[in-house]
Amino acid sequence: GGDARLMADQNDLFRRPALGNFAALVRAVSRDPAMIVWLDGQSNRKEHPNENFARELLELFTLGTGNYGETDVKEAARAFTGWHRKGRAFAFDRTAHDPGEKTILGRTGRWDGDGAIGIALDHPAASRFLAGKLFRWFVHPAPEPDLLEPLAGAIREADGELRPVLDLVLRSNVFHSDWAARSIIKSPADYVVGAVLALEVHYPPLRLAQAMSSMGQNLFYPPNVAGWEGGRSWVGAATLLARSRFAAEIARARGDTPGELFDPARTFPLEAGPEALVDAVLDRLLQGEAPADVRRALVEYAGSGGEEPAAKARGLVRVVLALPEYQVG
Repeated sequence: GGDARLMADQNDLFRRPALGNFAALVRAVSRDPAMIVWLDGQSNRKEHPNENFARELLELFTLGTGNYGETDVKEAARAFTGWHRKGRAFAFDRTAHDPGEKTILGRTGRWDGDGAIGIALDHPAASRFLAGKLFRWFVHPAPEPDLLEPLAGAIREADGELRPVLDLVLRSNVFHSDWAARSIIKSPADYVVGAVLALEVHYPPLRLAQAMSSMGQNLFYPPNVAGWEGGRSWVGAATLLARSRFAAEIARARGDTPGELFDPARTFPLEAGPEALVDAVLDRLLQGEAPADVRRALVEYAGSGGEEPAAKARGLVRVVLALPEYQVG
């Protein structure tokens, strides 16, 4: 589309109804100009239906592969004909829309795009598919099917309202279990923003975005409509090196460059001794959950001579941010 504002608008779209109704979110996304550009909605006309959005609606957004057929994609594509955009706004072109009967997932009618979305979300696979997405994002990357069914039931019971479902997830014993703890590899955004907030670092936002990009996550520019693959794709030789470099950069930010400051004295008890300093760093960055041998090595470093406590604190921060334990959450 050539207009970067479309991606900013889409980001706002995702934020506004994020804790609202899932059906409303899907309907809003179907009208989103950035999505219309990305999935060729502008060329979706009754004479030549374009299947791109219909396919992703069923495969990525609502049902998942194996729960629909090619005919469903073709018929759903007809339902979205004429769903175009004008500038940064959705525009329905009635002359390009196919008003005829369509059969989608076994249901026949003169469906438009909202009708197609409703049919997809009424399908039994939809609640299970959404449950899997929520579980993998918030709890654990490899859920067992028997863990997903209660969550799918809660989604159905809440009629697609996300706030009570997320409340259930975040209060669950599974979420707080040892099995789920530190099972999800942090995205670059989680890594960078989490470190900056935890340490009360001041750093130019554009530099933070550049750091995330070097780690494999170029904000507002996902590789495809599915977004970033995530998981183990975040950690490779180059991206781990980029994380280590970022850790070193913020740890040594002394305010010499405008907008770049990390003040250990504000965050840590510099004069309380090596053990207290190490525990404070570990509490802030790892909730105190470091292996015993790691803690011993950090205490030994903090107690060695040659550097002021503030410099030791910077060194500890740099090391902890590069630990395997900090790459997961």
